[in-house]
Amino acid sequence: MTWQRIIQRRANTRPHARHRRTFAVSGDELVLAFVKAKKNPTTKQINQHWKSRGRAYTADNTLTKLVKEKKLKRTLSDITSNAVLPHIR
Repeated sequence: MTWQRIIQRRANTRPHARHRRTFAVSGDELVLAFVKAKKNPTTKQINQHWKSRGRAYTADNTLTKLVKEKKLKRTLSDITSNAVLPHIR
């Protein structure tokens, strides 16, 4: 096999760059609408809803952003001290 063929094979097998997906509803809007509809859901419930809408990973980054923007308020659950419940302000 010549060097030109080896170089050509390597060029053809490079992985393609990932593309971000776009959704009709933004992540912030999705979380806020779910919290309003569900009334005090847990982080786990929000993440399950996030996944059910075809989104990757979890909504944790979005939740943190909304808390920093004071659109949500996190409080400890009465059931366990580890669970976090977001509340709309």
